[in-house]
Amino acid sequence: MISQCVSPRHILMHTVFGAALCALTAPALAQRCDARPPQSQFARDDLRRAVTEGDLATAQDFADRARRGLDQLAGVAARCACAPAQSKFEAASAQVRRARDVESRRELRQVVTGAVPMFDDAMLELRHCGKP
Repeated sequence: MISQCVSPRHILMHTVFGAALCALTAPALAQRCDARPPQSQFARDDLRRAVTEGDLATAQDFADRARRGLDQLAGVAARCACAPAQSKFEAASAQVRRARDVESRRELRQVVTGAVPMFDDAMLELRHCGKP
């Protein structure tokens, strides 16, 4: 019964269609990695605000926002299969996570400032992964 429903021509047609679909979607997936994710600007702005904010509690809030943005960017890198960028975003997030336990603005500034080069490196990796 099954052989009557599935002809070799039918199988060939589905195989060709599947291959064409893969060929068309692969460049689109790579483009997503090449483009600058919107979260990157938010994370960068929040890192900057955490460093410049005068009030410790407010600076910690900005640092926490930046950490969440870095976590989202790690997810973007993972979906793009860009392990180097994912690892660097995760490292920057772990660094910024330390900001919630600091007791002075000076300490917070040091912690967040240490995450900025990690963020920049991760963005470079993400752009590199997205190039064909």
